[in-house]
Amino acid sequence: MPKNKGRAINRTENMIVQGGRVGLMVFVVLAFCFGGLVWFAGDELETIEDKYFGYDRTEHIANIPCLGCMALNPLVSGNFTFDTRDGRPHPEFILDILKERPVFLHFRTDACPSCDRSEPFLEEFEEKYKDRMTFIHINLDHTDEIHIVGDTESNMSISTEEGLEVYRTYNKFDQEGVPMFAVMTQMEVHVEGGVDLKPLFKPYLGEILKDELYIYEQDIEYALDNYMQP
Repeated sequence: MPKNKGRAINRTENMIVQGGRVGLMVFVVLAFCFGGLVWFAGDELETIEDKYFGYDRTEHIANIPCLGCMALNPLVSGNFTFDTRDGRPHPEFILDILKERPVFLHFRTDACPSCDRSEPFLEEFEEKYKDRMTFIHINLDHTDEIHIVGDTESNMSISTEEGLEVYRTYNKFDQEGVPMFAVMTQMEVHVEGGVDLKPLFKPYLGEILKDELYIYEQDIEYALDNYMQP
């Protein structure tokens, strides 16, 4: 066999071997990326499931920056508003309490670590404002034991369906979860033909964070300063 022909065959064989190695490396990289996407998608599905009446995410999801931050940062509505979700009427028992003083609404469920972590801050709010504001605590798993705290403490009972309806009335967000809160006041607003006394509220969805207590306190103070009785 001529030497040139032999060298050409060797070069061809080397190219085939190198090409095979490159192809194998590409396959490994693609497999790794695909596996990572499947793992990430699985975590995202868990997040979607966890957000419904369990605002916490699992521990490993909390380590993913783009998803974990959603579990930590609360959602806050822009301004006080009269407009409830889908135009639902304000519940009568809340309007009755609101005739006397501003209201702080609190929704939670039993299995909710974020709710548990928010409790100490709620107790601080109560201690500071209960002489001027009424706190209504609604556990959506036990709506027959609604706890009302103000100058005095009392309990009332509504059905599970009524409790969920109250929750949905004041949830102005695109997702549902707990804990959820709403600061409520009563003010004169301009309407066609004059002014009218209206219930106004501002909702919050998610865990109360120590660094953001001032958000709630500012809104509580606003509700107290601008409250008007009938």
